[in-house]
Amino acid sequence: MAVPPIPFHHYLHSPLGWIGVGLADGGKIGRLEVLPESEDTLILTPRNRREPRVLDFLKSQLDGYFRRTLRTFNLPIHLAGDALEQRVWAETLLLGFGQCVSLKVLAERMHAVERTNAVAAALRASPVAILVPTHRVLGWEEAGPLPPWIRFLRTLEDIVPGESTSLTADSLPTTAHELARAAAQAPSVTLRPKGKG
Repeated sequence: MAVPPIPFHHYLHSPLGWIGVGLADGGKIGRLEVLPESEDTLILTPRNRREPRVLDFLKSQLDGYFRRTLRTFNLPIHLAGDALEQRVWAETLLLGFGQCVSLKVLAERMHAVERTNAVAAALRASPVAILVPTHRVLGWEEAGPLPPWIRFLRTLEDIVPGESTSLTADSLPTTAHELARAAAQAPSVTLRPKGKG
């Protein structure tokens, strides 16, 4: 039985557009999704005056990621899914920045070659985009329809070189000077709670 999605409680404005954030019990990030442009109209006035501290950490780390100064996230996440989905997401979390793997290789690592379509379905079902780097698995889009948020991949390639479907690391900043220049040029992430109209 499918787990119902955690509702969005907050929104972050990022270089990819609006990102919906849903918090699970205990304040962990349970849903993170790049929203279609049509959902921008949902973002009106603040519903909550006091923001959970995890949102400050999320904003800061996403900001560093988009500025190309952060490559590893350290945030509390809650991934609700069945046993196979949990295994797929855990395996995906082992892929570091700039690393990629094909769907076939991922399934082989999990000893689930005969379940490649189910592995692809688990990648599509990930409730936490970017932090659970399903974008580092190549070829799963051939096993069925893409999730709505996947459109951000091409934009991500332009914003964070090395984190894309092509995953070329040649243009990554490596020196302190290059990191500082990249940080100065990159747009920032702003936080806005979900509101009611």
